[in-house]
Amino acid sequence: MTLLTIVEASKQFGVTRSRIYRALEKGTITAQIDADGVKRIDPTDMIRVFSGRKKTRTTTEAKKTGVSEQNEMIVEMLKEQLKQAQDREQKLFNEIASIRKDFDDYKALITYQMPVSPPTPPEQPEAKRTSLDNESDASDTAQAIQRNDIGRTDQNTQKSDERAAPKKHGLFSRMIRTLIDD
Repeated sequence: MTLLTIVEASKQFGVTRSRIYRALEKGTITAQIDADGVKRIDPTDMIRVFSGRKKTRTTTEAKKTGVSEQNEMIVEMLKEQLKQAQDREQKLFNEIASIRKDFDDYKALITYQMPVSPPTPPEQPEAKRTSLDNESDASDTAQAIQRNDIGRTDQNTQKSDERAAPKKHGLFSRMIRTLIDD
């Protein structure tokens, strides 16, 4: 049988090199040194000492394979959950944008003020009106508007008269006036 180097033995039997060196120090494995000065180990010694170790290595590899398959399943599941979360997020962004647009529309509607137009006289149900009736109605509304305007100006002048009441004077100015008036 051919002899194995320590590196070859560790790879073939699934044992670390430090473990092989410890076995060499204990004397459980014997090594031969070749012409190049490299330590070589007999494979039968490796089988005798580490025979159970090789079997556990294969079970560990089988476990790793099972774990890697399980990890792949978990990764796929997480990818699906991420896609669903991104879809939900996009849906919520669209909903927020829609709500903001509605809010801006309502805000514009609230701030919009209708122009004030003069009140229109109620229409009469008569089907036939003469031109004289139309002229008299127009003059009546014109007079009513003038009366309202006059009433408003009267009210405004009353308010301005109230404001034009004698001005109050402070203590110092009253004392000066009494001194001057005496």
